[in-house]
Amino acid sequence: MPGSLPALRYGRTYRLRARVVDLAGNALAPEAQAPASALSRAITYSRWEPVPPPVIVERKPFNEGESSQCLVIRSTVTADGRDVPAWEWALDRQDVPGHTDHPPAADGLSRRYVYYDERFVAPPKTSLQMAERHGRFDDAIGGDRPQEVRRRFFTAAARESGTFLDTVVSYADDPRRTRDLLFFGEIAVAKHDAADPEPVTRLPVARGAGLKRGEFVVHTAAELILPYLPDVLARGVTLYGLPGAPPLHPVSFYDGFHDAWPDAAPFTLRIEEGDGPPRWQDVPRRLTVHLPKAETATVRLSCRLTAADLALLPVWQRLLVSDFWRDLTDAERELIAEETVAGLNWLLTPYTELRLVHAVERPLSPPALAGLDFARDPEQTFADLRGALRAHPRSTGHVDIDATWMRWIDDVTEPAPRRIREHAHVGRVELAYADRDEVRLPHSATPLRHDFGDTLHRNVAYRPTATTRFREYFHPSITADPGLVTSAGEPSAGPSGRGWPVPASRRPEPPKPSYLLPTFRWSRQQDRRERRFVSVRDGAGVRVHLDRPWFSSGDDELLAVVLDPPGGDALPGRLATRWGTDPVWSDATVLPPPAPGNFPGPVTAVGLRLAESGEGRELTGAVVAYEPSYDAAKRLWFADMDVDLGAAGQASACFPYLRLALARYQPHALTGLELSPVVQAEFAQLVPRRTLTVEEVSGGGLRVVLTGPAAATELGAQAGAGLPGVAASHRVTATVQRRPFTSAEELDWTDTPIRAELTCGTAQTGYQWSAVIPPAVLDIVWQYRLLVEERERYRTDPGTADETVVIEAAGGGAPQRIPVGERLAHADSVPLRARLGRLVIDFDA
Repeated sequence: MPGSLPALRYGRTYRLRARVVDLAGNALAPEAQAPASALSRAITYSRWEPVPPPVIVERKPFNEGESSQCLVIRSTVTADGRDVPAWEWALDRQDVPGHTDHPPAADGLSRRYVYYDERFVAPPKTSLQMAERHGRFDDAIGGDRPQEVRRRFFTAAARESGTFLDTVVSYADDPRRTRDLLFFGEIAVAKHDAADPEPVTRLPVARGAGLKRGEFVVHTAAELILPYLPDVLARGVTLYGLPGAPPLHPVSFYDGFHDAWPDAAPFTLRIEEGDGPPRWQDVPRRLTVHLPKAETATVRLSCRLTAADLALLPVWQRLLVSDFWRDLTDAERELIAEETVAGLNWLLTPYTELRLVHAVERPLSPPALAGLDFARDPEQTFADLRGALRAHPRSTGHVDIDATWMRWIDDVTEPAPRRIREHAHVGRVELAYADRDEVRLPHSATPLRHDFGDTLHRNVAYRPTATTRFREYFHPSITADPGLVTSAGEPSAGPSGRGWPVPASRRPEPPKPSYLLPTFRWSRQQDRRERRFVSVRDGAGVRVHLDRPWFSSGDDELLAVVLDPPGGDALPGRLATRWGTDPVWSDATVLPPPAPGNFPGPVTAVGLRLAESGEGRELTGAVVAYEPSYDAAKRLWFADMDVDLGAAGQASACFPYLRLALARYQPHALTGLELSPVVQAEFAQLVPRRTLTVEEVSGGGLRVVLTGPAAATELGAQAGAGLPGVAASHRVTATVQRRPFTSAEELDWTDTPIRAELTCGTAQTGYQWSAVIPPAVLDIVWQYRLLVEERERYRTDPGTADETVVIEAAGGGAPQRIPVGERLAHADSVPLRARLGRLVIDFDA
């Protein structure tokens, strides 16, 4: 019967009835009841199609890194850390190529940077048939509908084929009203490549024609007019993961101005710089999201439903009768139902993703390195860096590590060693957005390796330079300038400030001693009130001259005196420093074995493994190390070593012998590789202490006293032990010398007749020689000084003797005439000034 077939609608239940009809008219009436066996099973017509995700519509051409699904704003900080907001950055970058509008882009659209980015969010499109099945046109279907209702139906139905390429769009609430978007400049075709020479497609285009490859449409109006039929079940949008908002942020497609389907209203999603919650604006419909610097967010957008809509979706109905649903608690079922209505059930309301990016031109904070150490094995020519790297991972994509260091080059073909600066790029540390602000090095399975090409030690300063992780969002002219997209950290030079010590991975070469000299330390005291002058010469030690080259193990290489380990077994004699008294002297001083305390040097180390072995075992010793200096005149290195003989040695030792065991010592070497093989230096003699005291005495004379340890030579031993032998072995004289006042030459000093030989006697410690210089009348126009000389006397051949002396034999024997030679053992001087009839000490000289 006409009109008896029911309309097919979602949510309605249908049954089919069939029976035999008697063509003669004897059949049952249509309204007669039929037995159950003549009826089909009741079927509810449901919607299997999910509700598509919202549609994203472009509002302007894309700049670097932007796309339909990616919204980008840009800003930066200055090199000194000042914040540059997005609006200021956009103004400063109006001259970037391709963003000036001069010349215009191929599509004629502006690509100037702005402080925000935005997209339209529109409801998904549906078909006329699906809208009918939702019952949206039931009031217009049928033969007795008013003409106005029918007209509105056909106008609305015509919107089924609408697209965002339409240039003339009708309003859903009043289809008679239209807007010419092309006329008002609210629609345009944009190109992905602004320099594409291919002519842009002109609007309007024929239905179904579409755009060329690389083109897309943009809508620039404040509010977007929907050109098609929206999905009936798309009640609004849920934004999941929106910055500054609760996890689920709803926005409806309907409001007071757009109250019912099909008049759904798109809205604008805009991002701006900031850190507050999202801000909604009714006119125009706009949701503004605030994004701090260097923050990114991935936002999921899906359509919202109502609780009643779930009954139309069989996927949901099947869930309700599943074993999974039966095992849930009531609270869990309620939660799942709420989240499904909110659009979080991917089977019913699939989502689309938008990426929100606040790109910064430069990392927000400079990187820094701390706590570096190095993994290095013997003989390796590289070192792997370990330590801590501090950075700002959200704005930093990678950190480049560069190294700078100074190194000595001691080329024997050149007149002097020279220091050069070297540098190298060590490697790159890639950072993930979610990394902590401090990461450990190495930050990946690949070691951060610094390859030096040799085994030397260096003090290296490492400088980290961070590069923005947002390079893809900036024009190549910006990213090509390191000063804009990088942030350099301060060089990390270690706790000492000299650089991080990279250990040497090989033993130093043995040193090459050239020759040794004794060294002295002078001190002078003046007592004007007592009219006394005291000059002290201490035997400081020795100066060791070394052949070039130096720095066989790199910087900081020291010259070490090798000693027996304290409290341990003594080293073989050839591997340790030794000393003793000179057999030429009748010196009974017993010196203790040399120990680190006898060599007051700047660096002392014990327990170091020697390069040599003894009887199949490792040998360890103690060292005192000194930093050598370069003598440009001699073209040799030298090191001054202080030697303290101890109480016994200071009191009585006379010219003891010292034989040094020397090695190069690299304190910054791998454990066990600090020392070179040991070499023995030549013998050296240490000079004894001498104290010269000159004081004015009543009557105008000068008392002269020289004290210090002494011993008898073979010559003196014939005169007897103790004082007689020492007196015979040492001759001390005091001579007044003069020089013209106009001269400063040492060779211009000449002797005057005033001369005295000092008499030897015993002192509290050691011996003393003393005499009194009588008053003398001298010309005051000369400079004067008192020269005190100590000479050692020794037996020699008659042909080379300085004189022949008579020695009274010890024990009362007959005197002997012995040829004697002398050598100067000590000399010192005191400045004098002539006064009327006497000499006085010149304290002002």
